[in-house]
Amino acid sequence: MTTEEATPEESPIAEESAAPKASTTREPVTTGPLEGEELNAAGVAWFGAFCTGVAKATSFAGPDTTGMAIGEVTDTVVTTYQSIGGSFTETGQALAALDTAMNFENADAFAASSTSAVDEVGAVYTQGSETVAAGTYATEAELLKVVNATEASVVSAGGGDFGLSNLDDTVLASVGAQVPACAEL
Repeated sequence: MTTEEATPEESPIAEESAAPKASTTREPVTTGPLEGEELNAAGVAWFGAFCTGVAKATSFAGPDTTGMAIGEVTDTVVTTYQSIGGSFTETGQALAALDTAMNFENADAFAASSTSAVDEVGAVYTQGSETVAAGTYATEAELLKVVNATEASVVSAGGGDFGLSNLDDTVLASVGAQVPACAEL
């Protein structure tokens, strides 16, 4: 089993109460077009921190657990979720400290919503690590139910794209062109 295999579509959740839940529902924030030719310094800094932080957090995902006993798999999931959760939490804290006076319409609301989603995803992974650690699993299928539920809560918390799909195309193009950490956008 790898955590990459653990998707909500693969296994229905029999014990949803065992999984961490996203605590808020966030309305999407649609942005207006970029004001000017390029993203301003505040935007470059904010998106640089965002993309660097998300990349760091996601670098921990999908550890290979092939051939491991269920106890080792459980420990690996706990450690992975702790690392991902901690990284997202650090990223949220870094984003909250940055200037959000970016040069596009609804920039402040976008930054607040995205930062909130990053924070919440961090909390879901941290809670997921605690939930997995507290359980006893005889089989990978039992563990996978909790993993699937955690991953579904991550998506509910905004972990799909953190609102990036609501950025105006002009903003997204500038972010991709000006912020090396975001070149894949």
